[in-house]
Amino acid sequence: MSSRRTVLAYVVQELGWVYNDEYDSRRPEYDMPMKVFLDRAAAEAHLRELEAARPVGVFDMTYHLGGWDWADKTSLSEPQMRARLAELGLFPPANTGAEGLLEWIFEQWPRLTNEQARGVWAALDRVRRYQVVPTAVELHEG
Repeated sequence: MSSRRTVLAYVVQELGWVYNDEYDSRRPEYDMPMKVFLDRAAAEAHLRELEAARPVGVFDMTYHLGGWDWADKTSLSEPQMRARLAELGLFPPANTGAEGLLEWIFEQWPRLTNEQARGVWAALDRVRRYQVVPTAVELHEG
């Protein structure tokens, strides 16, 4: 006689993006499962390894910054983002507004050092390549 039980697993997925002739937009139907873990901490660690292994480049800025509102890109307010940029040695023009600030970041991206690029990417905390998705999995035993 077989028994069934349900466990919570954590799927690390690469997020799906599709170009729409102006910018890339998030398309969940194109998410690609990469690896499954039974431990959330292990899944989060794998996600960080994936993010760290793939350098952030101009492609990522093009890929992720077009066509969204500020709140879709970062949890930081505009003053907080400006403070974070200053910590990285970056000083955008004053009074550009939030969208102007993002445009300035995009324009500066090719000239950023690796440290600056990673710092800006971290500040854009709502824009990612990967995610961890909790998923119920039914196990059949016996």
